[in-house]
Amino acid sequence: MQIFVREAYKIGWFDDGDPIELESETLGFAEALAEAQKLGLAIYPTTGETPPYREGLPGWLIVSRGDFYDVADGETPGPETGRRPAVAVAFVDREGQLTYAMRFTDVSPAATAPGD
Repeated sequence: MQIFVREAYKIGWFDDGDPIELESETLGFAEALAEAQKLGLAIYPTTGETPPYREGLPGWLIVSRGDFYDVADGETPGPETGRRPAVAVAFVDREGQLTYAMRFTDVSPAATAPGD
């Protein structure tokens, strides 16, 4: 959990003390990917594949929900930075390798006209 939270602070999703809901579950990578896909997100196998784990080492799926900073990649949030509801998933394998994804949940799918 600490590996993911430290990375989330670094990339500007949220800060220490923010009311972010965090859940963690021990899973194999395939099961973690299936859970991430249910949330509309994708995660990728971490590097360093070790047999007999064809899709990477087992580890922990972490799901976080709350109001994340609305910043572009690489930007640092400031005191006036807005927030939006979001969900993020991370998978940390038993060697501490991390993969993660996030999406804002206040975005509705674009409507398409009939025949598009």
